Amino acid sequence: MKCIDKQLLQKYIDSECTSEEVEKINNHLSTCSSCFEKYSKMKKNAHDIKVALELLNSKNQEIPSFAYPQVHLKRKPIKYLIYSLSAACIILFILIFVDKKSKQNQVSITIVQTVTGQVNANQPYAGQEFIIEVIDSKGIKKEFIID
Repeated sequence: MKCIDKQLLQKYIDSECTSEEVEKINNHLSTCSSCFEKYSKMKKNAHDIKVALELLNSKNQEIPSFAYPQVHLKRKPIKYLIYSLSAACIILFILIFVDKKSKQNQVSITIVQTVTGQVNANQPYAGQEFIIEVIDSKGIKKEFIID
């Protein structure tokens, strides 16, 4: 039989081989000294690593229990909802009624600019005649003709 590779020996050390593979490896290790020496070194290294990590000591192996996090839905008391709605109503009231009073004292002027007659495309816009209409808040209309 041909010598055993390191991957198969590692599977054998970790007890991951099938029963046929275990039988073949045992037969080969009993007859081949170089493979047995390689197996011994790998087994010792694996053992030393497990000891260093304290995996062989079953007292240190502790599986923590899984705790489901408790979800707490914070319910705000009704009074906070009432306070919020009251504040919103007060702000809305102020915006509606205070805004109307301030508009009554304001004077609004609307300016409309129109061109009289035909537009001459060869002249700049500022050089042409146009009308400016000014309408104040009382509806009084004034026209100004600009040449």
